[in-house]
Amino acid sequence: MDVRKRQVLIRTGVVVGGMAVLMNKEMRQKIKQTVEQMFHQSISELEAIKENIHHIRRNVEEMADDIQFMMDKIKELKENTPYVMEWIEELKHSFFNRPQK
Repeated sequence: MDVRKRQVLIRTGVVVGGMAVLMNKEMRQKIKQTVEQMFHQSISELEAIKENIHHIRRNVEEMADDIQFMMDKIKELKENTPYVMEWIEELKHSFFNRPQK
């Protein structure tokens, strides 16, 4: 028997077996319940995933804001440091280079 005929026979057997199972009302109910449970469980899992993504996105946005704040402060320090150093030098000269009485 070649491969194609074997595949056709297997598929036919699967279909006939599936139909035989579905003819039993009790089995149909169990299959229906199982599919419904799987569906509801999938929806619950998707909602949990959406919620986790929302939390992660909010945390990333907060981190980005914090990093931007720190970058602004670093820039401010870089801009102000030369002026502060100059001011310190002036104070040092004015206190230590005074003529003594």
